[in-house]
Amino acid sequence: MINAFQAVPAGNTRAANQNLASVINGDIFRRAALVALVVGSFLTLANQFAAIFGTEEFEFLPLVLVYLTPLVVVTISQMLGIWRATMDARQSGGHRWGEEPVLATALAHGIPLRAVLVGVLVGSVNASIVITIALLEGASVNNLPVALLAQAYALPVLFGLLSQTLAYRRATQAFRLRTLSPLRVTSRSADDARPMSAVGRKADMIR
Repeated sequence: MINAFQAVPAGNTRAANQNLASVINGDIFRRAALVALVVGSFLTLANQFAAIFGTEEFEFLPLVLVYLTPLVVVTISQMLGIWRATMDARQSGGHRWGEEPVLATALAHGIPLRAVLVGVLVGSVNASIVITIALLEGASVNNLPVALLAQAYALPVLFGLLSQTLAYRRATQAFRLRTLSPLRVTSRSADDARPMSAVGRKADMIR
């Protein structure tokens, strides 16, 4: 199969990038919102089950965080995945889509490092909010909600890893599909532009 990235001239790469952005970027927020809705609802049910179905007081700030965190992380991670796919297409000719497993994508292209960085950044913000709330409510350092603190770091890293991996592969496939079509047209045009053989010219004269 043709490696589309290597065959596309440098002048066409910018056009391919613009077309890619117009196709993918409109769906970034929609995907992030869907993930935030599903994950946030599940975490709210898990973390505040007694408040929903029992008599405990409902905590509104954690409710906001469980929806806002995946929304922010997934949005940023998708943008990072698309950015890296674009850089690979420009610098190294891209990667052959059909030959790289999902796990290989997730462990390469700088995805793990960026997932950890995003997770640490977002997790630190969430953890500081959780700790502040706990201390204001009278909790001691020994009684801090360890499960919520671990969740504040682990989930953003996981969401970032998955979102970057899927966005990278989706962008790579979009590049490949968008650049193969012009190649085929160019190939046909080049065939048409070749000098006609003597047999071909004779056939045209007979017609």
